[in-house]
Amino acid sequence: MNEKPEILIAEHLKDKNDLRNNRDPELEEGQEDMAELIADHIYEHAIEHGFETLQFYVSSKRRTTQTAELVKKIIDNKPIKLTIPPFEIDEDLQAIKQGKLILPPDYKPGDNFEGLVLAQNIFNNESWTNGGKGPGIVNYHFGDPIKLGEILQADDTYKEEYKYPELKECFSEPGESFKEMLLRYLSYVIKLYENKKLLSGKVMPVVVTHGQPNEFFRVFEEVAVLIGKKSLNPEPENFPRLCWNLYTKRDDDYDPGKTRFMSIENLCKPKIIELFKREIDYLKSI
Repeated sequence: MNEKPEILIAEHLKDKNDLRNNRDPELEEGQEDMAELIADHIYEHAIEHGFETLQFYVSSKRRTTQTAELVKKIIDNKPIKLTIPPFEIDEDLQAIKQGKLILPPDYKPGDNFEGLVLAQNIFNNESWTNGGKGPGIVNYHFGDPIKLGEILQADDTYKEEYKYPELKECFSEPGESFKEMLLRYLSYVIKLYENKKLLSGKVMPVVVTHGQPNEFFRVFEEVAVLIGKKSLNPEPENFPRLCWNLYTKRDDDYDPGKTRFMSIENLCKPKIIELFKREIDYLKSI
């Protein structure tokens, strides 16, 4: 077992470019070699450190569960047998929920959908620059056209007016806000801290997740280190922008099959957990 608690995180394998069915595509075929690399990394670490059980944690999306299934199948055929209980599904491991798309009638898998690009640009602008007029709106929901009101027409009927009318054609329902997404990721860290069984004993936790939550966990680790060095002490209202700035400095938030260890030693120190709990309370209040 590791003397310093840590969790292995693996990003899901590459999924098919298919926006149908609530953006829940299956994995692309032919990724067995990459799955074997992930499995070898997990297996070798487990054997070296005396773990007897592997507990997989996944999101509800098929790209994470199918990645975990491929990896489990390979580990099951290794010479030293490890116990692998049923996967535990945790919705906090999802990337930002982008709402319900209105796809063109002739859409087919592999097609580009400009509505997502447009929505992402608007999300970044509304959440963090507010049209250049302020610090941003962490409550802005992905894909929200922002209703401004209703205009009385010449025929005495009312017409709805939107800040981003083009999004009305792309989304039947908006997705999450940055605030809601950040709350989920912070809540997951709190769960890690409170789950003492997860961080001790003969059970090795393996998190199969998406690129975005993995990178935000990296951000939280970076914040924890800076606070430990006493070079940072963010106020609750500044924490979301701090996280966003650190996140956007990264070159790429998704690398299919990438594995790494997330250190719990700094992240789950009482001082850091208290900061995260305070931030959760603040986000829920705004």
